[in-house]
Amino acid sequence: MGPSLFGLVYINTVASFPEAMFYVFMVVVLLSLAFLTLVRIPPPPPASKGMGTEEVGTDVEVEVEVEVEAPVIVVGNEEETGVRGRQLRAR
Repeated sequence: MGPSLFGLVYINTVASFPEAMFYVFMVVVLLSLAFLTLVRIPPPPPASKGMGTEEVGTDVEVEVEVEVEAPVIVVGNEEETGVRGRQLRAR
């Protein structure tokens, strides 16, 4: 909507009233600020008594198993080895 609005204003007013672009821009900015003032941020919920002073669930233990593969190492190139894409596993 923005580019077409400014394009139409420019086409229709460039010869007679070139400042119209600036006035249209000011109107668009003022309208956006007016609509922005209508947005309300909801208030935070009320804090319950003793919130943040109790420790709950701090004695939880979690076991995680992770398998790590050895990285693939490419040794040499095709000209040196005669084998394309020879790969060795690291130990």
